[in-house]
Amino acid sequence: VILYVVCKFLESTSFGIAIKGVRDNEDRMISMGYRTMPLKMIAFVFSSFIASISGVMGVFYVTNISPDSVGLLRAIDLLVIVVVGGATYLGGAFVGAVLIAVFEAIIQDFTQYYVAATGILFIVVLMLAPQGLMGITAQIRARRSSKANSS
Repeated sequence: VILYVVCKFLESTSFGIAIKGVRDNEDRMISMGYRTMPLKMIAFVFSSFIASISGVMGVFYVTNISPDSVGLLRAIDLLVIVVVGGATYLGGAFVGAVLIAVFEAIIQDFTQYYVAATGILFIVVLMLAPQGLMGITAQIRARRSSKANSS
């Protein structure tokens, strides 16, 4: 929670806005006079710090770590969670994790092919909301503004 609050605070600072600019269009940021390499380096170090904190918390939760803990299937699960929630939104990973966990808990009672059902959910979310579930509100706002402008 503390890291989320810190990230949310950094998102609204000039540093956070510069990081978003580098993410969205690095060439434009370079042409505006920003040195993007230090910004990318700081973002990488900060994200590594967050990943290390979550790794330590994972050890306390799971109590043992094996190579399967960081294998390909785990990486795919994390990718699905982030994309379903919304990769460009700070709370997207939380929304995606809750949705996938609840969906898998419910679907496991009905079929043993819950991984395939999760894949279908992933495809449906990508088709209906390309920016993830957190981007649905942005899509609705864009449609409303385009309808208002065309009228």
